Amino acid sequence: MIPSLKPYAVAILAVAVSLVCTVLSLPLGERSQLFLPLAAVVLSAWYGGAGPGLLATALTVAAQALFFESHGHDLVRSGLFVLISA
Repeated sequence: MIPSLKPYAVAILAVAVSLVCTVLSLPLGERSQLFLPLAAVVLSAWYGGAGPGLLATALTVAAQALFFESHGHDLVRSGLFVLISA
């Protein structure tokens, strides 16, 4: 039986919305770039289970590395994000 792809689509959409909201709110609080994506991970895991939750976590970390300015402490922040999300 083929599993439904709807939970994975919800995970991708939740991460995309959270990243857009994060980019729009960066001038307000540059220190908390992972607060909204964490909510997307929680929503994805609640709705779809472990697979969509892990997909949302991976997408968030990849987007964080690609689109946001990285500093030395971002590796620690991303590691803690993955630990909390898992």
